[in-house]
Amino acid sequence: MAVSGDYKIDEMMTDAGLADWLLGQEQIADVPSCLVDVLAHQAMPVAYVERALVEGRTVADRVRSLVDLDDRSGPTAAEVRRVNRRARC
Repeated sequence: MAVSGDYKIDEMMTDAGLADWLLGQEQIADVPSCLVDVLAHQAMPVAYVERALVEGRTVADRVRSLVDLDDRSGPTAAEVRRVNRRARC
């Protein structure tokens, strides 16, 4: 369960299949009762979590490969941006 207020949270909850568990800011007073009632029925977004883990590892592997290109101390800002753009595809 999450309280809406940031589009990133809203999008993550929707992507995880948890949009039904997203409360509006006007519902903030309902959070305590919702925690007892709603969370008992909330499905665990297993597929979403598994996909996020794989995608995170993919990004980490790409960044690691940039660092290993030569003896530099790390990737340039341009290299990091390029990896980030590829990871979104």
